[in-house]
Amino acid sequence: MIPAIYDRRSIRKFLSTPISRLDLEEIIKSAVKAPSSKNRQPWKYIVVQGEAKEEMLQVFRKGIVKEETGNALLPKSKRFIAAAKYTADI
Repeated sequence: MIPAIYDRRSIRKFLSTPISRLDLEEIIKSAVKAPSSKNRQPWKYIVVQGEAKEEMLQVFRKGIVKEETGNALLPKSKRFIAAAKYTADI
């Protein structure tokens, strides 16, 4: 396990190759096994693909514009705008 900790890296570029349903199911099965504080296991996973993903990103981007143009719903949100834009683009 120690090599996994030391050798880990942050991925900031992603391929446009779709992930197979089988791989997604395996990833989620593995994620469910992750430890949680006091064994609460508050996991909820949602996989959004295709047209639904694009619709979600449009809503996300509209929210960013609202926050930028003074119609902010979230106080002090300006410090998170750059990160939100980056997330929408990856």
